[in-house]
Amino acid sequence: MFIVVSTHSIKPGMVAVAERRIDANGDRMEAAPGFRFRYRLTANDDPLKLTTVTGWGSEDDYQGDREAARSSRGDAPTEESPYAEIVQEGYSVGRAQVPAATAGQAGS
Repeated sequence: MFIVVSTHSIKPGMVAVAERRIDANGDRMEAAPGFRFRYRLTANDDPLKLTTVTGWGSEDDYQGDREAARSSRGDAPTEESPYAEIVQEGYSVGRAQVPAATAGQAGS
């Protein structure tokens, strides 16, 4: 499995715009091959810091989704970007431990 952690620093007053964009991207990902789950997190100590954790079957699945997103994006959005900065990191899962009772709940 491949995990992507994206940390979004949001411009003041633009949290709702950022959440809509992030959630729309997550909704689009649901149909992508290899997509496993996505969580949107808000930092407890900083409401202008949103993080997404996305799981994929493989890094190739993730890269395929990124390419599909670039191809379908077309023109750049006309509204101002809500992001001051976005930092993405990819991780290959070495070991996963999930309680059996919750294993099927990822993405719920």
